[in-house]
Amino acid sequence: MKKSNTKAINILEFIRDWKAPSLSNNFRPVKIERTVQLLQCADNNEKSTLKSSDFIHLRNYIYNIWRNEGTLINLVGKQLRRSPFIVFSKVDDNKPLGVMEDFTDAYLELLQKLSRPRLIINTLKEFLINYPENWATFEKWLAGMRSLLNNTNSAILNNWKLIHINYGLLLSNGPRNIARSVIDNKDTTADFFTKIGFGSSLLSGVYAQEICKEFLELNGRKLKMNGSKDGIWGKFRDFVIDGSNWRFENCKYLIAESLLKPFISNDPDDYTKNLIQNFLLNYFGDPRIKRSNWLGVQESLRGVLHRWLVGATLKDFFEIIDKTAVDHMWRYRNAFWNAYLMRKYIDDAWVALGSDARRLADRILDNKYSCYGALNSRDQSVLLMRIGSLTIIEWSHNGKCRIWITQTKNTPKLHQPQYLSSFLKNDTCQFDLVHAGAEYYRWQAELSNFIYSKTNLLVTEKEYKLKF
Repeated sequence: MKKSNTKAINILEFIRDWKAPSLSNNFRPVKIERTVQLLQCADNNEKSTLKSSDFIHLRNYIYNIWRNEGTLINLVGKQLRRSPFIVFSKVDDNKPLGVMEDFTDAYLELLQKLSRPRLIINTLKEFLINYPENWATFEKWLAGMRSLLNNTNSAILNNWKLIHINYGLLLSNGPRNIARSVIDNKDTTADFFTKIGFGSSLLSGVYAQEICKEFLELNGRKLKMNGSKDGIWGKFRDFVIDGSNWRFENCKYLIAESLLKPFISNDPDDYTKNLIQNFLLNYFGDPRIKRSNWLGVQESLRGVLHRWLVGATLKDFFEIIDKTAVDHMWRYRNAFWNAYLMRKYIDDAWVALGSDARRLADRILDNKYSCYGALNSRDQSVLLMRIGSLTIIEWSHNGKCRIWITQTKNTPKLHQPQYLSSFLKNDTCQFDLVHAGAEYYRWQAELSNFIYSKTNLLVTEKEYKLKF
């Protein structure tokens, strides 16, 4: 039985390392891609069957050979075949072997002398999966991999050689080269990665993450310059999403940041802003409610989306209340608060909708109403805002404007799912105002002067006056 196993291993190694004879230009090896896929599956399966103790034993075995003999040329059998699996990985708290200069020289020499295609490909793949740019030996590994591909006569290795030639895979700026090719290529992202030999193991590795980072930087520049035109948004979405899941799970926070960073100072056009906003809300949720989903995103960049959501909240509120509130009361309040919105003075905003407004919102806001709070009222709705240190409650109609100057236990909180009218109308506020003399702009002048006195944020009568 043991003899039979030995023969099987020898046959397998012969198949792995077979080099195709030179072929005429008319010959097309149509089966070679399938052969490559089968061998890659075999290699991946072998690695997945190894236990942690196997990796430890393998690492120690190879390290001892190198330390005792100063060379790896006598490494044979399954230890040789499996050696790529431990060269770039930390095993049992021991530093990776590939970080050591002399070991790197010895291993590259081994690959060059044996010239076994599958051994070289597995080493290349493990190098790309780990892609240790911070190692002192990184450039040596990069140059060594290039040399092995450039000097090959193997049909299997030639595939990787062509990928390097066509896309700069193993140049120092390789990930950026690949990212540019993804953007410029007409193939889908899935088809492109298949074409360059990146299966699931490589796509989950560090090199692929570097491609993603470079793509996001390049895409961010395009978004800032051109918005979502020229297929930019479609290419972005196809790159980061695979079906309904993240293509690069480890990069999801970078993806969010890349969409927001270009617009810290200036907003994009409304169409692009809505695309970005809806994408982020769909995959991360509303940061005002699902804060934990956003902890990996820089606070300053979360602020960009927060700014957009404030505007969207107020616009939704205005649209709904325009159709449900008492017109002669609401239109003056609408104009007043819209002036503060245009000035970007409103730091935060939230809506609590009465039952009539919620039914209308269900029809005109594509179920987005469910993100907002509910008010135990039939025809009234309420807008909650924060301007500077002030918490402000404004009713759609038939209700005083109430302001809390300092935060207390009775100060209404924004972003709650349910609100009671009785609580919002409590007398604990430090300022309230009846909307008297709207057509003469009396209450507007009093309220704007109060807000200015507490925040130094000024809106003039010209800005909040109705436009007929």
